[in-house]
Amino acid sequence: MFAARELSKKGISVTILEARDRTGGRVHTVIDNRFELPVETGAEFVHGDLGITLALIKEAKLHHYAIKGQVWNSDNGYLSTQEDFIEDQDELVKKLKSLEKDMPVKEFLNTHFPGDKFVDLRESLVSFVEGYDAADSDEASSFALLQELVAQDADNYRLEGGYVKLLDHLTNECKKHSCTIHLSTVVASVKWSAGLAKITTTDGREFVAEKVIITLPLGVLQTNARENGHVHIDPLPEEYTEAILSMGFSGVIKAVLQFDEPFWKDHAEDVGFLFADTEFPTWWTQLPEKNGMITGWVAGPNSMAMKNASDDELLHKALSSLSKIFLLSEDVLRQKLKAWRITNWITDDFTRGAYAFEKVTSKNAKRVLNTPLANTVYFAGEALCEGPERGTVEGAFISAMEAVKKAAPQSGAA
Repeated sequence: MFAARELSKKGISVTILEARDRTGGRVHTVIDNRFELPVETGAEFVHGDLGITLALIKEAKLHHYAIKGQVWNSDNGYLSTQEDFIEDQDELVKKLKSLEKDMPVKEFLNTHFPGDKFVDLRESLVSFVEGYDAADSDEASSFALLQELVAQDADNYRLEGGYVKLLDHLTNECKKHSCTIHLSTVVASVKWSAGLAKITTTDGREFVAEKVIITLPLGVLQTNARENGHVHIDPLPEEYTEAILSMGFSGVIKAVLQFDEPFWKDHAEDVGFLFADTEFPTWWTQLPEKNGMITGWVAGPNSMAMKNASDDELLHKALSSLSKIFLLSEDVLRQKLKAWRITNWITDDFTRGAYAFEKVTSKNAKRVLNTPLANTVYFAGEALCEGPERGTVEGAFISAMEAVKKAAPQSGAA
């Protein structure tokens, strides 16, 4: 959507093909009156003072506010505060900076922080990588982790009214600049030659353009022809196929629960984020808004292990997690529960997971995929952002902007 807006502003004819019945992809805000605030089923936070995102927020005359609250940790029902998401972060960054060669995070930890002395550091870092980054610590890049930790901003923000407000603005901008938007249009194949791309949909429609920007999630690009959601790109050089498969992409399951009151305040003061060794290991509240909404998050390998669970089963796992954290029975929690929504992004045919994570092999893969095919086929999306913003909405904007710079000299993009 951002790439379409930027291209159409230049007077280029743009057609958007969207598989869903809405725009936004992994940004999806649900307005449900049973909940006290809009429900963010996908992207929720603006991670720091991000240039493009904040400029769009200002342009759209939207309001954003900093999230608040303390970070808590639960250990067998014992709750304690912690200063950072990761134990001994300063020492960790120092060791990461001394690395001469990239390696997976798990290998880095076992090499540089072995033994009982660093158990807490290893556990907190693995939880961060597999939770926050939705990554597999056996594959995630240590160099990318360092880049991420060094670039971290003090504040994270929410958009008042939900992230959908920003996507609505972009959609309206596209329409204002005469973009054509086709919803519920599932692409089956992209067949191209230099200067011409023909896109065929699952219902047999065809669209033709001089250039095409493919913004499919990496999880969809990694599917094979037998899986739902697969898009056949013909031709796709072997180097590009290998690049797609060598990048990291994992899952996330999100549970948003509305209780009759913020019962957690009786157990822990000003809970912002809470981490626990439970099936849903990461939780956050809506602070500074004070209400009974709390969000549970399971990502990375842990989410993949429960991807086939039903929504009812996942609700049970979420409530069981809260029961262990706050030493309350699940029956009591169910009595307090007013509404709930489970979002399993892994089983979504148009996403197949959460967002990309950096493997040791990802840097070279991005170099390949960020190279246009005969100035006709371009790839873009959060997975291809080469900075610390990868895996975020800002990362998708940055990647889209780079694709626009490459594609814009000539007209005719779809």
